[in-house]
Amino acid sequence: MQDDVNKWVELAGARSPANSLYLATKGRLEQSSRYRDICVPLGFGDELRAALRLGNSCWGFMCLHRERKGPNFSLDETEFLAALTSHLAEGLRGALLLAQAENAVSDDGPGLLLLSDDLSVVSSTVAGEHWLAEIADSPDRRELPQVIYAAVARLTMLESNSGTSLALPPRARVQTRPGQWLIVHASRLSGRTAPQETAVILEPARPEELAPLLLQAYGLTRREAEVAQLVLRGVSTAGIAATLLISDHTVQQHLKAVFDKIGVASRRELVAQVFAQQYRPRMRTSLRQKPPSRTRSH
Repeated sequence: MQDDVNKWVELAGARSPANSLYLATKGRLEQSSRYRDICVPLGFGDELRAALRLGNSCWGFMCLHRERKGPNFSLDETEFLAALTSHLAEGLRGALLLAQAENAVSDDGPGLLLLSDDLSVVSSTVAGEHWLAEIADSPDRRELPQVIYAAVARLTMLESNSGTSLALPPRARVQTRPGQWLIVHASRLSGRTAPQETAVILEPARPEELAPLLLQAYGLTRREAEVAQLVLRGVSTAGIAATLLISDHTVQQHLKAVFDKIGVASRRELVAQVFAQQYRPRMRTSLRQKPPSRTRSH
């Protein structure tokens, strides 16, 4: 949460997607709080970070370290990694479309974490502890996953811009180690007893919440994704045309492109292809848990 160089959100929107601490601090690494507080105690020297961007979307991040006594990352090495980021992002994007693991779905419902003003966990539900372990970035239980820090940071920024508490809390998506998607919500608690506490809810994502991400993973353009999402909501061609202020013919052209990219031939197949990626693991889990039927003799 501290101010520092090469923050992920900055790299995601920077002209170059990669930068090193050495280059960002002009050789004065000790100016970075991350270097002082994390790298030095771990015996690391320079750090090279990269945002894995493809078009206007960021699909992941990469962080490389050198030993304390080793050389700093050079400009050539930084530029080489920057040139690789779009290819790495393409791989991550494609990985979203792979079939989910057989045991990816958990039965746990929403979990709750209460955080103090220094973002330490004050209390949590059993489900909250389970989800926290499933998305942990490190074995250190004191260190929260980055997605939670990001959700709280987004909440703080929105509150400072609006000057009031938010009715709709910011949300983030994150994938568990087995492959299940969660939605993370962060909201501020009100009242005199705990004015600075933050509530974080982690819950399994519903298929409709993942549809935009899956459509993006198929490489749809912004307009194609808009058309596809309306199809998933059951809107007719005429309704799509009226909503997007385009002609019926243009809608059909966009649909043809959508079908080609996703590999389907009809609206029904489109709905099945997108939603089945989330429903199929749940159906398998339900079938495994269903008790065997028993026949009664008369």
